[in-house]
Amino acid sequence: MISENPIPNAKIMYFYSNVAAALHEIKLYKEALAYYERMVEVTEHNKLWIPALICMAHCQRMLELEVHIPFVEEEKQSSYSKLIQLAYKYFVAKSVKPFAKSNFILKEIAPNLVENVMITIFRDEMNLIANEMNAYKGIYLFDEIIKNNRNDN
Repeated sequence: MISENPIPNAKIMYFYSNVAAALHEIKLYKEALAYYERMVEVTEHNKLWIPALICMAHCQRMLELEVHIPFVEEEKQSSYSKLIQLAYKYFVAKSVKPFAKSNFILKEIAPNLVENVMITIFRDEMNLIANEMNAYKGIYLFDEIIKNNRNDN
């Protein structure tokens, strides 16, 4: 349908992003990833929506794939909230030790989390890290920070 109609790329990006987000929300990660990948194919990198790239990275992690999301220029990143910038930075960082990842989430990201989608993404990250390190205290600390965030709001 999309290939048969002259639709601006921005609208196509939102279409793919919205379908992917709906699939991501119900944990159909493989299907969501396919739509995120299509979104990236049809969109110039400087016009990509960073929250969608964060969800794309989450799908890749949940499918035990290497995270591969497009690089977005610093100027574009700075137009987003601190939380989105930190989450994007987390997923594009390479060769970071699990302990450092866990600390980054606990110290930089978790204190800013209030939205359910982002909480789920980073709780899943903490679970993956805990399983990798065979150390589960970080999950408890993460949940305590989230509980405090919700009490503050």
